[in-house]
Amino acid sequence: MKIAVIMPAMPEQLASPTLAEAWTKRLQANLDGRCPECGATVTLPNRHERRRAAKTGELLHATMEHENWCVVGDDRMREAMAAGLN
Repeated sequence: MKIAVIMPAMPEQLASPTLAEAWTKRLQANLDGRCPECGATVTLPNRHERRRAAKTGELLHATMEHENWCVVGDDRMREAMAAGLN
């Protein structure tokens, strides 16, 4: 199985210390497969979906469900980005 993690560079105009820390931790979570903040781990699609993808060459999407309070989670990252715009 080949894995690619696509994460763009942090937008410089949003580079608050809070967002920079969260961005760094999210990158670490994506690379390690475990969130350094809440301990969330990567969940892969089920075996049937993985086998079908291997045969057809289709891409699969893994997920990582962070705790609601986790600074690396989508909601907290959006909040940090929005704060950087204000």
